[in-house]
Amino acid sequence: MAKLEFYTTRISMLILLAAFVFKFMHWPYTGILLVLGCSLYALSQYPFRYIFGAKKYSVWRSFIGKVAGFSYSILAIGVLFNLMHWPYGGSMLMAACAGCAVTSVLLVVHKNTLQEEEPGYYIKSVIKSVGFTLLSLAYMYIQWKRFNG
Repeated sequence: MAKLEFYTTRISMLILLAAFVFKFMHWPYTGILLVLGCSLYALSQYPFRYIFGAKKYSVWRSFIGKVAGFSYSILAIGVLFNLMHWPYGGSMLMAACAGCAVTSVLLVVHKNTLQEEEPGYYIKSVIKSVGFTLLSLAYMYIQWKRFNG
């Protein structure tokens, strides 16, 4: 299951990279690539990583993983909605930002428990959660500045 999640995430990132190149160059089929890449990323984050892989870990790690996976999935779908100019993209980004912030707080509170289970998990999770929070906040700030002057 770990290989499937690894390859699915990498393939979705390559599709998203191609979609952004298509968007910058104003080539056709950008929308299809964006929908495919964001959907594949959202599907690879939550079910593969945090539902199927949560059985062997403690209750806190499983809970933190489910909150993180759900917020990362909502973040990917919110970015997709904003890029495609569909309604409620900003609301999804706010919900994802809140989920990433909750994940960051939970990771800090349960640092010792998580470091005992797997040494590298804590640092990777903190970097990912804080990074996604900052990226979504920066994106929302740019959108706000663009519409409000």
